[in-house]
Amino acid sequence: MDANIFKEEAPIGLLKLSKPLLGVSTKGLDNTHQEYKIELARSVWPYKHPSTNNNGDFLFHLKDIFIAHKRPDLQWDKLPWAPHQNLYLGRSLHALCSFCDDYDADIMKEYFPVEESLQFLEAMLANSSIGHSLKIEDQWKLALTITKGKPIAAAIICHAALRAVARNMDKRVAPAFNFPMDYRIKMAKATACFSMDLSKHHDPLGDTYHYWSTVLAGMIIVVNQKRSFFKRKAYQGIFYFSANLMYIVRQSIFRHTLLFGTHGKVDRLGLKHGIKLGHWINSMPSN
Repeated sequence: MDANIFKEEAPIGLLKLSKPLLGVSTKGLDNTHQEYKIELARSVWPYKHPSTNNNGDFLFHLKDIFIAHKRPDLQWDKLPWAPHQNLYLGRSLHALCSFCDDYDADIMKEYFPVEESLQFLEAMLANSSIGHSLKIEDQWKLALTITKGKPIAAAIICHAALRAVARNMDKRVAPAFNFPMDYRIKMAKATACFSMDLSKHHDPLGDTYHYWSTVLAGMIIVVNQKRSFFKRKAYQGIFYFSANLMYIVRQSIFRHTLLFGTHGKVDRLGLKHGIKLGHWINSMPSN
């Protein structure tokens, strides 16, 4: 994305937030999701390598990988494709809470860098092989390489790319975000699973984009430390209880089946890691 044509966008209010929040609550899944789940069970899960992402021990790897990519001139909260864009709480919630195809409001473009996301997906395929799928730390390393060491930008790429290919419901972002089934299955094979104590639904792409979503949310909480305490805590609470809210609203009220569960444990792990990473990176000297 050309940073020269990206203009700084203002914060948004509750009215604009209502459309994605309503979309994620009321929109059901089409038949392709069931087809995707069947294909995962048939051609992906039985052949997964037993090595998995597991409960918390990769946070230290993420720190070490960041140190290896850190640059003296690092501004950790800046985006290469949108260098003048502030990371507002409301805009990030708008981007993270709902698929872009579920509503007809404006898209928060800073959270969907198309060129960088496609580059990341191709790098994942190039670095994976039969019996070797990429763990969280492998994905982080690839994304930091693309962003030249900028951690929030790296988390944005991981989330945007993997969410787009996992659910194929961000097609409004760009025509390139419309992925055929065979490509989605290839990417599922390239993505490591979480351990069974974190997820029992055999959805490597879904679990992984949920993880990166809340890592990103956690780091954005740290970026906004000087903003309203109430707003920050409300934002954190939404992501902490997102799985519960999803189950209550989508399944209990609107009767839409959650084919892959709520991803609740993965969500909370990502939020915890994002906040810790954010505070740790923020406390590092600039050189």
